[in-house]
Amino acid sequence: YGHGGYGMTLANSTSPGAGVRMEAVGSGTETVTSDADARRIRVKGALEAARVPVEEVRVPSSPVLALMVMGCVRLPFPYTADACECPNEIVLSRVRQLIASVQ
Repeated sequence: YGHGGYGMTLANSTSPGAGVRMEAVGSGTETVTSDADARRIRVKGALEAARVPVEEVRVPSSPVLALMVMGCVRLPFPYTADACECPNEIVLSRVRQLIASVQ
Protein backbone atom coordinates (compact mmCIF):
# COMPACT_ATOMS: atom_id res chain seq x y z
CA TYR A 1 0.00 0.00 0.00
CA GLY A 2 2.35 2.71 1.16
CA HIS A 3 5.90 3.62 0.41
CA GLY A 4 7.19 2.79 3.88
CA GLY A 5 9.79 5.26 5.03
CA TYR A 6 10.55 6.48 1.55
CA GLY A 7 10.02 10.05 0.48
CA MET A 8 8.06 10.89 -2.63
CA THR A 9 8.05 13.76 -5.07
CA LEU A 10 5.05 15.02 -6.97
CA ALA A 11 6.40 15.74 -10.40
CA ASN A 12 3.29 16.35 -12.47
CA SER A 13 3.42 19.99 -13.47
CA THR A 14 -0.38 20.20 -13.68
CA SER A 15 -0.92 19.41 -10.02
CA PRO A 16 -1.08 22.29 -7.53
CA GLY A 17 1.68 20.70 -5.43
CA ALA A 18 4.00 20.03 -8.36
CA GLY A 19 7.59 19.63 -7.34
CA VAL A 20 6.81 19.61 -3.62
CA ARG A 21 8.89 16.99 -1.84
CA MET A 22 7.06 15.08 0.86
CA GLU A 23 8.39 12.42 3.19
CA ALA A 24 6.36 9.61 4.71
CA VAL A 25 6.29 9.60 8.49
CA GLY A 26 5.77 6.81 10.99
CA SER A 27 2.34 5.38 11.56
CA GLY A 28 2.59 4.74 15.30
CA THR A 29 0.06 5.86 17.86
CA GLU A 30 -0.37 9.59 18.10
CA THR A 31 -1.33 12.11 20.72
CA VAL A 32 -3.98 14.53 19.54
CA THR A 33 -2.61 18.01 20.11
CA SER A 34 -5.02 20.16 18.15
CA ASP A 35 -8.25 20.21 16.19
CA ALA A 36 -6.17 19.83 13.01
CA ASP A 37 -4.60 16.64 14.38
CA ALA A 38 -8.02 15.32 15.40
CA ARG A 39 -9.45 16.00 11.93
CA ARG A 40 -6.43 14.40 10.21
CA ILE A 41 -6.77 11.28 12.37
CA ARG A 42 -10.54 11.04 11.69
CA VAL A 43 -10.06 11.39 7.92
CA LYS A 44 -7.19 8.90 7.88
CA GLY A 45 -9.25 6.43 9.92
CA ALA A 46 -12.24 6.75 7.59
CA LEU A 47 -10.07 6.17 4.53
CA GLU A 48 -8.41 3.15 6.15
CA ALA A 49 -11.85 1.76 7.11
CA ALA A 50 -12.81 2.02 3.43
CA ARG A 51 -9.57 0.14 2.63
CA VAL A 52 -8.11 3.11 0.77
CA PRO A 53 -4.30 3.36 0.99
CA VAL A 54 -3.34 6.47 2.92
CA GLU A 55 -0.17 7.69 4.59
CA GLU A 56 0.91 10.77 6.49
CA VAL A 57 3.56 12.88 4.82
CA ARG A 58 5.61 15.79 6.02
CA VAL A 59 5.90 18.82 3.78
CA PRO A 60 9.22 20.65 4.29
CA SER A 61 8.94 24.04 5.98
CA SER A 62 5.49 23.20 7.34
CA PRO A 63 4.73 22.00 10.87
CA VAL A 64 1.44 20.38 9.75
CA LEU A 65 1.29 16.91 8.17
CA ALA A 66 -0.55 16.19 4.94
CA LEU A 67 -2.17 12.93 3.86
CA MET A 68 -1.22 11.12 0.65
CA VAL A 69 -4.15 9.04 -0.57
CA MET A 70 -3.61 6.22 -3.07
CA GLY A 71 -0.18 7.64 -3.83
CA CYS A 72 -1.60 10.46 -5.94
CA VAL A 73 -4.09 12.57 -3.97
CA ARG A 74 -2.49 15.13 -1.67
CA LEU A 75 -4.67 16.22 1.23
CA PRO A 76 -3.16 19.11 3.19
CA PHE A 77 -4.65 20.95 6.17
CA PRO A 78 -7.62 21.49 6.75
CA TYR A 79 -8.21 17.90 5.49
CA THR A 80 -11.51 18.66 3.75
CA ALA A 81 -12.82 17.53 0.36
CA ASP A 82 -12.07 20.98 -1.08
CA ALA A 83 -8.43 20.74 0.03
CA CYS A 84 -7.74 17.61 -2.09
CA GLU A 85 -5.23 18.01 -4.92
CA CYS A 86 -4.81 15.47 -7.73
CA PRO A 87 -4.24 15.73 -11.49
CA ASN A 88 -6.55 12.73 -12.10
CA GLU A 89 -10.10 14.12 -11.97
CA ILE A 90 -11.76 10.69 -11.59
CA VAL A 91 -9.64 9.71 -8.60
CA LEU A 92 -10.02 13.20 -7.15
CA SER A 93 -13.81 13.01 -7.37
CA ARG A 94 -13.99 9.62 -5.64
CA VAL A 95 -11.63 10.59 -2.83
CA ARG A 96 -13.52 13.86 -2.30
CA GLN A 97 -16.76 11.87 -1.90
CA LEU A 98 -15.18 9.73 0.80
CA ILE A 99 -13.69 12.68 2.66
CA ALA A 100 -16.93 14.68 2.47
CA SER A 101 -18.62 11.94 4.50
CA VAL A 102 -16.22 12.40 7.45
CA GLN A 103 -17.67 14.57 10.25
